[in-house]
Amino acid sequence: METLSLNSWARLCQYDTFKDLLGSGLTFHLKQNEVLRDIFQMGPAPLEVAESKAARLEKVVCVCVCVCVCVCWGLVYRFVKIMK
Repeated sequence: METLSLNSWARLCQYDTFKDLLGSGLTFHLKQNEVLRDIFQMGPAPLEVAESKAARLEKVVCVCVCVCVCVCWGLVYRFVKIMK
């Protein structure tokens, strides 16, 4: 579990600004957004966050490949049907 220390007035103002802009998404962004983590000097995202990003990316790539294969197969099927 991480802790964010707001040890100056400027840091508190930055936090309040991001809280106003991001609303309920602030916690998510503090966990995963590299720019926001850099602004608040939180270091790199924890390993489990990086792993979950990789898992989501792998799932998206798999879905995209499946869709492409289905579309290509459908085009081949139509072409063969037309050529008969």
